Amino acid sequence: MVIFKSKAKMGTTITIVGHRAIQTQPPEKSPALVYLSTLAPTSRRVMRASLESCVRLVVESSGFFPAIEEFPWWKLTIVEMRAIKSRLEEHYQPATVNRHLTALRGTLRACWELGQLSHEEYRRAANVKNVRYQVLPAGRDVTQHELRKLLLTCFDETPKGRRDLALIGILYTCGLRRAELVALDMEDFSRADFSLLVHGKGRKDRRVFLRNKAKEYFEVWLAQRGAAAGPLFVRIRKGGKITDRRLTDQAVYTILQERHKQAGLEKLTPHDLRRTFVGDLLDAGVDAVTVANLTGHASANMVSRYDRRKDRVRADAQAKLDLPL
Repeated sequence: MVIFKSKAKMGTTITIVGHRAIQTQPPEKSPALVYLSTLAPTSRRVMRASLESCVRLVVESSGFFPAIEEFPWWKLTIVEMRAIKSRLEEHYQPATVNRHLTALRGTLRACWELGQLSHEEYRRAANVKNVRYQVLPAGRDVTQHELRKLLLTCFDETPKGRRDLALIGILYTCGLRRAELVALDMEDFSRADFSLLVHGKGRKDRRVFLRNKAKEYFEVWLAQRGAAAGPLFVRIRKGGKITDRRLTDQAVYTILQERHKQAGLEKLTPHDLRRTFVGDLLDAGVDAVTVANLTGHASANMVSRYDRRKDRVRADAQAKLDLPL
């Protein structure tokens, strides 16, 4: 598919697809924008980038790259969709290919909702299958010894130390994603039962609970932070001055990098604490459905990827065999 762009009379933008001219839809009828508006902010950024990548793959030979708002998504057929999938597989890993396909299907659905495609046209075009694959989950498990050393780096009686202690405590004992952690506001905390209302992916809220030492560390941070409205976790300037500026998800990543280096540990990330949370709960006998509800996973099947018990069963099975010499 080759796409060009020109300006018609009266400033109307005309997009040429092959030899056919199509008037660009206004913003409120842009299927890409309509689709993106249904997503949470973090997902919106990721899926917008996926749609932009798809546009580049489709029109790279023309030398002109229209914005996703201008691209005629309603002209994609199953033929183009399969070609895009093939090109994606040349450039990306299976999980990334499937994310791009999800963005494309969501945009095609928006085309149908806007009346730009019939239901049959939408159904046929969106009938491109995801890439089937199976990989081990990213990251690593964090041992209790490593976790203790990590926490000890925060025991320095400074505002930053108290914040980081509470932050690490929540990441491990509540299994939050870093984007979920930084999105927490004071109003999301309930002192009645010491719980947090987490705003997860796909605009799915869930409630998690602060217990044991994590609760103690969080109380210490709240006393330092104060009860004012705003973000729960904020930036701290040099000299220990607490600001009202929200931490970014990248800042959480950086905090963990600094702390693991201070502790003399191998690299670990916020996601490593989340996957350790899942594995430790499963080891403790908590059922997968409850773990999925706590972590915001769509199903218990997704949680099973982090089940370390299966590896131990396999190892025990293989230990029953030995070489005869």
